[in-house]
Amino acid sequence: MEWCWKRVKQTGLKPSDRISFSTITLLDDTAILFGGVFDQDEIGDEDEDEAESLFYNDLYKLDLSNYKWSKLILRY
Repeated sequence: MEWCWKRVKQTGLKPSDRISFSTITLLDDTAILFGGVFDQDEIGDEDEDEAESLFYNDLYKLDLSNYKWSKLILRY
């Protein structure tokens, strides 16, 4: 078996840009994405780099058979 990366056209409600998220793949051709963080770099008054972080607490599903995203809502 040989693995390779390829770009695919994605549809649906995609998650915003982020890093440090968690993912898991399920047996039914589904991937689940949770959370993450987006760092917006800013330049301070004294040329010191500062970052403002936006932390996510959301959940998305990707159907791996057609590459369609959907947002999931947890109820408890």
